[in-house]
Amino acid sequence: MSGFIKPLHYEGKRVIVLSSTLTSVCKQAELFKGEITQLIKELHSDGIKHIYVDGGATISQFLNMGLIDQLIISIIPVVLGSGIPLFSKINDDKWCRLISSQVFSNGLVQLKYETIK
Repeated sequence: MSGFIKPLHYEGKRVIVLSSTLTSVCKQAELFKGEITQLIKELHSDGIKHIYVDGGATISQFLNMGLIDQLIISIIPVVLGSGIPLFSKINDDKWCRLISSQVFSNGLVQLKYETIK
């Protein structure tokens, strides 16, 4: 197995890893290789109404399809010299409205937005 390792903060939650390259994931997660629309249909038929989406490329796909209602963006007080952008290949501007913000003692700032459709 390579790639995804289930973090502790997902304990007790259903975890689905979207990947076109992985061949397996940890036993506590499911691997999905199909189209996002098919996944949404399957989750809806399972009675799931709310999902948490993580990962820049995946978030960008969901945003482009109009499937994101809320964004929670955490700002960590580290200036990186390089890295992978949070959002990539966004089709057009996505306007949001700030719902709340929270500052943590370690300097992390968490911003919660709702998307404007």
